Amino acid sequence: MSLPVCSPVRIGLFACLLAAGFFSKPQHAAADDATARSDSPQALLDANLSHWQTTGAWQVSADAPITVQLTKPKNRGFQLFPDYKAFLWSKEAYADFDLSFEFKLPKDGRSGLFFRSRSLNNYHEIQLADSHGNANRLRDTDCGGLVDVKAPLSQACRPPGNWNHMRLRVLGSQVSVTLNDTLVLETQLKDVASDAEKRKGRIAIQDQGHLIEIRRMEITPL
Repeated sequence: MSLPVCSPVRIGLFACLLAAGFFSKPQHAAADDATARSDSPQALLDANLSHWQTTGAWQVSADAPITVQLTKPKNRGFQLFPDYKAFLWSKEAYADFDLSFEFKLPKDGRSGLFFRSRSLNNYHEIQLADSHGNANRLRDTDCGGLVDVKAPLSQACRPPGNWNHMRLRVLGSQVSVTLNDTLVLETQLKDVASDAEKRKGRIAIQDQGHLIEIRRMEITPL
């Protein structure tokens, strides 16, 4: 979902997030830096959602594989100014990484995968959407698109109610998205900081007023 970056209301919402520490580096981040440099994938989902923070209605299924489900979305239908705190935000910030996960949406369902989220006008979003059967010209708001930047190369989303597998790889200015084993996005970001620390930002799953399920999420810092 694309949102205006200059609205006073939106600035106020992000100010609240900044005050709450959503975009700040966690106090324990320094201790975790060694872990973040590991070449092994790190599981991001557990029974306690210990890697995440949110005020939203995200519930965890203890059955294997661990599944996180947004059961009662706060945003009913489209809202210009969503409740950002209801998103599922990672506690850690990442610069370059390889993220893999599965997601399931209902018919016409929508969500978004935010990454390198640092401030009001410094974040990126990959669209998660039920785009199955879309015969029209693809847009940046179709599944796998980089919102406000580039549409996906093809429609690879499975029918609603089925699990989709997505892999997001971010390295420097390069971004690629593979959806169900199909490369759907390959592009470059603009104005990327050369310092990896300045590129770091949080990952989030959006509450856009639709149910969504997430499972098997792993990240490998690069």
